Amino acid sequence: MSQIADTYVLAGDRVNPIFTDDHLRQKQISRRYATGTSRENDVTVLRLRTAERRSMLYAMNVPRYIDLLNPDLVIQVMPGQILPALASGADSKSPRLALYGDNSAMWAKLSPSAQKIKWRIFANTKGRIYAHVNKRAIQAFGYTPETATRLSPFNDSSAMEVLPLTYPKDVYFYDPDLRTRTRVEYGIHDDESAVLVAGKLQVQKRIEAVAAAVASRIRAGEKLKLIIAGNDSSEASNRILGQISAIPELRGKTVLTGFLTQSELNGVFNASDAGIWPAMPAITIQQAMGTGLPVVIPSNQIVGHLLKSGTGLFLDSKKPLDSSIEDALVALSQMNVDRTEFAARNYWLSSEAVANALTTFARVRPS
Repeated sequence: MSQIADTYVLAGDRVNPIFTDDHLRQKQISRRYATGTSRENDVTVLRLRTAERRSMLYAMNVPRYIDLLNPDLVIQVMPGQILPALASGADSKSPRLALYGDNSAMWAKLSPSAQKIKWRIFANTKGRIYAHVNKRAIQAFGYTPETATRLSPFNDSSAMEVLPLTYPKDVYFYDPDLRTRTRVEYGIHDDESAVLVAGKLQVQKRIEAVAAAVASRIRAGEKLKLIIAGNDSSEASNRILGQISAIPELRGKTVLTGFLTQSELNGVFNASDAGIWPAMPAITIQQAMGTGLPVVIPSNQIVGHLLKSGTGLFLDSKKPLDSSIEDALVALSQMNVDRTEFAARNYWLSSEAVANALTTFARVRPS
């Protein structure tokens, strides 16, 4: 947004609780940010002192700051977090957009009966907040088609549109020289194709199915290597890696990395020839697509919308997962892949493209 408009961010003063105290101590970062105004990455950030109630943060002076700024556009990101929802209380005539990300993956570990209870609680808590926010917004967006469907009961004014999560094109891009360097670094030969799985190693991601499919193709005579990016040496990671290391065909054919910086991840995407996400959504899908990497993903309401440009393949849900992945690998090997062209087709997922789309809702003032 800052590349096309003067951008202000109202934020709280606390680090996201997803980061543990141990993690923050290792990074020597405080749990709280300093309050006040700062300039960060060409964006003016005003951090407000927040209070907490039932794990929700809020600052009652949000409406006052919105009225003082009187901006051309207000974007409320994840208003279920209360702090952004409070912008709906401003008197300013600024047009408002609401962005939501709730989806079933957040509740995937719950039993069906627990999910129904969760939904009833949700409808009477966050649901009421969403209805209030959407009543003031000129448009509400869901990050996935499923989000738009799930939250439609709380949006009476207009249909909720899909606004996908994005990647920064100056961070994730295709570079033939980077591809060559990274492949040399990881020992991937010119006649080998690299199959990538990226992200924290978790049982529900079904990484073992990718390993089985790659091993099957190696037995069939294909020259493949499996890249696993995201080992955190946890018990779950070690268990998954133990299963993979027991597959004879993958010995000497597996590249393992820990968590990578954005620059390093871009290099791995460039070095790879296919990216597989068998079961769980992840922002790394869009990041990989920014490099033109062909991706293989489920055809569902959480990630299926990402492949509208023909830059990857859907898994066949009617087949066993490892067989479906193997079929996709065979199909990819026969596909004419132009990474530069694929990256260009995926531009609609870039943060630049989405920012330009959002600014079309801004109030136009007389010159």
